[in-house]
Amino acid sequence: MALPAGLQRIPVSGGSLAVEVLAGTTEPVLAIHGISSHRKLWNWLKAESPDLTLVAPDLRGRADSF
Repeated sequence: MALPAGLQRIPVSGGSLAVEVLAGTTEPVLAIHGISSHRKLWNWLKAESPDLTLVAPDLRGRADSF
């Protein structure tokens, strides 16, 4: 399955996780979504604080992860 531009696929036991890194000037912040959401939840945070470097994965079974 092809990923949208800007995403990486990280292999994990039994599948892979899609991870997006939203570049900024800070140390990376890992942004984990809740059970019924996905990585795009954090777009509001990036818009409010464009200097943040966010690492936002889709957890297993959500959006582009499996």
